[in-house]
Amino acid sequence: ENIHDDMLFTHFGIGGPAAYRATVRDITDKITINLCPDIDIYEYLRVAKTRDGKKTIATILAQKLPARVAKWICGDNDSRIADLRDNIIKDIANRINKIEIPVADIKYHNLESAEVVRGGVDTADISSKTMESGLCSGLYFAGEVLDIAGDLGGFNLSHIQINGNIISIMYMKNKVFTARDNTRLMCAIWDNVKNPIGVVQIIHGIFDCMATYDKLAHFLNKNGYIVIGIDSVLSRAPQTFERATMHAGDILEYVRNKYVLPIFIIGYGYGGFVAQSVIRNTDTPTNAVCLIKSGKHYRWALRFARTIARIGARTFGENAPAKLINFFRRRHCGHTQISPIGTYGFYVSLLDGLIKLDTESNFEHPILIISAQNDYDIPNPRLSRALYNAYHENDLANTTLMIYPDMQNKLLLEMNCGSIGGDILSFFNDTNLLHQSDTSANTNGTIFCKSDGVNII
Repeated sequence: ENIHDDMLFTHFGIGGPAAYRATVRDITDKITINLCPDIDIYEYLRVAKTRDGKKTIATILAQKLPARVAKWICGDNDSRIADLRDNIIKDIANRINKIEIPVADIKYHNLESAEVVRGGVDTADISSKTMESGLCSGLYFAGEVLDIAGDLGGFNLSHIQINGNIISIMYMKNKVFTARDNTRLMCAIWDNVKNPIGVVQIIHGIFDCMATYDKLAHFLNKNGYIVIGIDSVLSRAPQTFERATMHAGDILEYVRNKYVLPIFIIGYGYGGFVAQSVIRNTDTPTNAVCLIKSGKHYRWALRFARTIARIGARTFGENAPAKLINFFRRRHCGHTQISPIGTYGFYVSLLDGLIKLDTESNFEHPILIISAQNDYDIPNPRLSRALYNAYHENDLANTTLMIYPDMQNKLLLEMNCGSIGGDILSFFNDTNLLHQSDTSANTNGTIFCKSDGVNII
C-alpha cells in the first residue's frame, strides 16, 4: 500500500502524517520511504552531471530537498557531481527514492505519547445514538476504549468529542423559554436526580456554553442538585448587561415556580457580575451564590472605561467593535481575547451595571468567591480579594474567599477541578444546613458560610 503525505524528521526518527498513517497498517516485512516520489532522482542527477557538473551533489539535491536533508544524505561527499561515478550517484539516489526500514528497526511510542491507538471494544456492539453496549444494558463506552483509529490523531480527538457530546445529551435536556421581552432562551437542564435537595442556576461567561459545565452538573446531580442555565439567546438583538440580568432573573423566577427547593447560583466570570445584579434586582429568595473568576475593579477605572465606551459609541456607533476598550484590556489587564459581543454599546451597558453594583449595598446572601492564583487572563486574585473585602468589611454577606494556588484561568477545565466541585458542594450543603437550623456548619475544618478570613486552598 502506498501512502503519499507529508513527513517530518524528528529528534527520535520520523513523524508527521505519513508516519502516523503508516503505523496503523499491518507491517510484516519492511517499509520503504521515497523522499521524492514524483521524481526519478537518479535520472535527475545524471542530467545535472552534464549540465551543472561544477556544483556539488549536495547543492544539486538542495534544489529538491531541504538543504540539511540533502547534506545528511550525501554525508562527507562534497565532490563536484561531474567527478562522481554513476554507481555512487545511483547509491545516493537510492537513499532518496528507496529508504528501506525493516520491521525489526521500527520503534513505536508508548501509550502516553501515542497519536493513534488501535484496538478496543468492537463498535459493531455499540449503539451510535447512545453509546450503549448491545450486549450489556446500561453499560456505555466512549473515547479511546473503542476500536476506532483514524489516520491521524485529530480523527480520534473529534470522535472522543462526539462521544462525550452524545453521552452528555442523554442527561442534559434542552428547553426553550420565552423571556418577558419575548426573547427566546435556549436553556440546558440536568435533572437526573431522584431526591433533589436544591436547584443550581449557572450563569456562564461570555466565551462559555453550558456544555462547559457538564462535569460539574453531573457531580451536582449525583449529590442531589438539579442544574439549569441559559445556553444561548435565540435572538439577533444586541446583548446588553441589562438584558442578561433580566433573562437570568426570568429563569430564576421559573425555577422558583417549578421547584419548591432551595435555590443556589453559580456565576462564572462575566456571569458573576450578572449573578450579583440578578440577586439585587429580584425578590426571588436565593440561598447562596458562588462567584468564580469574579472581582471588584477600581471605581475610577470603571468610570474611565465607561467614558471611552461612550465616546466610541458616539463616534463609531453602538454596534461597532470596541477596539479602544479592547486595546486597554490587553495593555493593562492582560486580555488577549476579544469578545464577540464586545461592541461599544455592550461595554457602556456593562460598565453602567458594574458601577451600579459598586455603589449598591443591599446584598445579604452567603457568598463563596473562587479564584486562581496563576490566572493569566485577568489580574486575579487581586480583584477577587477586593470583592471579598468589599462584602466582608461592610457586613453585606457571609463571605468566603478560596484561592487555588496551582490553577490557572480555566478553573473548571483543570485536571484537578474536582476539588473545586467538592468545595462548591460543601458550601451549598452547609448553607442548606444553615438555612434549616440557623447555625453555621463546618466541613473538614473550614467554615464556609461565616468566614472571618481568607481560606487558601
